[in-house]
Amino acid sequence: MALVLHGPVQSALVSAALALSQSDLTPGDRAKIRTNIDEALAHIDSDHVRSPNLDLALAEVSKVWEFSCEINSHVDPRLRAQLEIDPDLRVCLGEIIREGVSNAIRHGAATHITIDISHHDEKIVRISIVDNGSVLPAAVIPGIGSGILEELTLDWTRVSDSSATTLTADILLA
Repeated sequence: MALVLHGPVQSALVSAALALSQSDLTPGDRAKIRTNIDEALAHIDSDHVRSPNLDLALAEVSKVWEFSCEINSHVDPRLRAQLEIDPDLRVCLGEIIREGVSNAIRHGAATHITIDISHHDEKIVRISIVDNGSVLPAAVIPGIGSGILEELTLDWTRVSDSSATTLTADILLA
């Protein structure tokens, strides 16, 4: 439940708050925002976290943040077979994506994010989330998101320079 509240629900609510601060929203835009919130709240009563679909998670993240950020993603085709048989890998990737995208937009004001999921080696999947947001401070007080990353990954790093912030996370394959 904590993952659902911290992931899709928090993302939908923060995204809605940012979007609703724009003065040029149409009634259709407002309806989309409301739908995003309703769909996020529906996760509370679903088995979505237990049996996720990575493509669906990527599409949901893009849809939730569509008023704030352009999100592009690439999944290495060689991973598709592994994703089909490993629900734990899908859960980990979905949560890391939600956390990385949410942080890039909320803390860095990113307007463009690229997500790349690939084999790092035969036993490790690497997810890289690169954003154009502002440089984040070197010293950040760890929160729920950092705890999620610690729990789900073999290792993770966040590096900022003047042009981008990159979150890299490695996940051990089963």
